[in-house]
Amino acid sequence: MRGRWHPAPQREPIALHWRRIYVLPTGAGVGVAMLLVVLWVLCVNYQLGLGYFFVFLLFQMGCAGLWGAWDALRHLHLHAGRNTPVFAGETAQLVWHLHGRPAQPPVRVRCANDAAHTVVHFDAGGRGEYRLCLPTTRRGWLRCGLMRVETRWPLGLWRAWCVLQPAGACLVYPRPENDAPPPPVRAAQGGVQAAASVAAGTDDFAGLHRFEAGHSPRQIAWKAVARGAPLLSKRFLDEARRAPWHLDWEDTAALADVEQRLSRLTAWVLQADADGRAFSLRLPNAALAQGTGAAQREQALRLLASFGQDGEGAP
Repeated sequence: MRGRWHPAPQREPIALHWRRIYVLPTGAGVGVAMLLVVLWVLCVNYQLGLGYFFVFLLFQMGCAGLWGAWDALRHLHLHAGRNTPVFAGETAQLVWHLHGRPAQPPVRVRCANDAAHTVVHFDAGGRGEYRLCLPTTRRGWLRCGLMRVETRWPLGLWRAWCVLQPAGACLVYPRPENDAPPPPVRAAQGGVQAAASVAAGTDDFAGLHRFEAGHSPRQIAWKAVARGAPLLSKRFLDEARRAPWHLDWEDTAALADVEQRLSRLTAWVLQADADGRAFSLRLPNAALAQGTGAAQREQALRLLASFGQDGEGAP
């Protein structure tokens, strides 16, 4: 079966090896070559000594341009930058850093998902950056596809290029549901109620409760521990209103579509993080223990984004 050739993702940083650099004449190069042939014929017919000089001079300049175009790429190294995850529907930005020799000539970079070339200029140290902005429509890993790096430096008579398949990717989270209902009340592990209704008061002591993972060490009742009591956590009225959520895949069973269920769970994760509430997450293929903070949020969103994809497209 015939098919389009796609190289396997390459481990970064990627060096543009000289064996993978191809060179062909541009339209201007073909025109100059035809001109040289015509001048050569005229010089042979009319024995023009000065004409021979100009023919050979132009020919040597063309050879120097071929070497310059090939040499401009063989010093390049490319590696992916840090790509910030986005939610489906937002614009993802993929970043690559290019390193060349000092006074590196500019190159043109184009990805399979990009409509036009981007000219990358380098500073005095030979460092350049390529950014690709892509709209997102679905969750998962977003990759740029095949990448072409090319140059027509220095004379524009030759086009040297190299085709790469970088492994860098951007993670796209599920789109959060708008106006999602609150998750159902679920009993926490150890008998602590997941949602408590406390009417008034701030910083009012509400008793001691069993310490759970995700609680701050500052909440531990150290005096009670010193008396030999088990590890307990002090709770206040405001904290009771932020009792942990235990998010479960089965809580979204009323939704038929998988993406809708993931969208609702994403909204719950974002709401819990905005409230400073500890939460846990259970999916059919994975589970996340109770916790809080930015790391907990990113890990939960990562599980939701890669659900059912078995690492497809992951760098």
